[in-house]
Amino acid sequence: MRIRALVLRIIRQMRRDKRTLALIFVAPLVVMTLMYAVFGGSLPEPKVGYIAEDVIDEAMKSIQADWTRYDELSAAKLELKDGNLDAYLQMELQNMKPVVHVTLEGSDPSISRQTMETIQETMQTLIPSLSAELQEKLPASANPSGQAHLPIAIAQPELVVDTLYGHQDMSTFDRIGPMLIGVFVFLFVFMISGVSFLRERTQGTLDRLLASPLRRTEIVLGYTIGFGLFALLQTIIITAYATYVLDLQIEGSFWYVLLIALCLALTALSLSTLMSAFATNEFQMFQFIPLVIVPQVFFCGLFPLEAMPKWLQWVSVLLPLTYGSDALINVMIRGKGFEVIAPSVAVLACFATAFFVLNVWALRKYRSI
Repeated sequence: MRIRALVLRIIRQMRRDKRTLALIFVAPLVVMTLMYAVFGGSLPEPKVGYIAEDVIDEAMKSIQADWTRYDELSAAKLELKDGNLDAYLQMELQNMKPVVHVTLEGSDPSISRQTMETIQETMQTLIPSLSAELQEKLPASANPSGQAHLPIAIAQPELVVDTLYGHQDMSTFDRIGPMLIGVFVFLFVFMISGVSFLRERTQGTLDRLLASPLRRTEIVLGYTIGFGLFALLQTIIITAYATYVLDLQIEGSFWYVLLIALCLALTALSLSTLMSAFATNEFQMFQFIPLVIVPQVFFCGLFPLEAMPKWLQWVSVLLPLTYGSDALINVMIRGKGFEVIAPSVAVLACFATAFFVLNVWALRKYRSI
């Protein structure tokens, strides 16, 4: 009877806690749906361009009509730098042997692997097609007997591979390292600052501040600067450790990496203090992690967005970590300058400002000043 009473009390308690019920029943379904979208799809066909002499061009049109032919090497290079191509090929025929110089974009090994597989498969079908093209170009006078020409022997293509960004031996950690820096900075700042701000409220400190002459804006700004100093220190430690101790590849400026990580930290700080306004204890604060952090991990670039449905890719536009990861990749792998990362930094600043304003508004639920 006593056990039954205890069980009934727990059931009634859980029924009243709507947030916990949502975490138990809804959050796993959301995460599983995201995993299905990420791992259930397939990458689109690689975008490949090529520069080739006429006889190879004719053979390529018959086997790979989706590839783009360029007359100038400079045009193909520009398209690759702008992200419109995954690779371009320079093809020539030397002593009946196709020599193919492949230049991969190289910043995403999964896309590079798929691109190379497509190129190798195409090169295998190029041999009979090229042999047929050469056969047709042989003049009739070359065989006065009128018999069919013997098949022209084409050697296996020789592939010479280079990359625009990174290198062929780039490890998985070098590839995902920029995103991991963003994820860890965002996650730990979110947890620590959110719990710390929640304690300020539950211990009555926030109520006393609200009763003082301080304005809501001053209170939020003070907390942001105070917690932000520790967030800055944490960001410096994580970034410096990853780049100098773990020897993570960094092609651009370390200071740009630090700037991006700091913008992510400030965004996480303002978001976590906003979320803490809707939590009554630390356990509820941690309940926001599957709903706020986990979806951002799926859309930050750790998994190829191209494999997701188009409608789901638009979700990434609404998530701060997407912009932070993209900027970190541009600096650490592609070696880009400030003019490239400036839009992402500006978007993160807008997110942080918006969450700051919402924090000021959220304080009204405690006391009107």
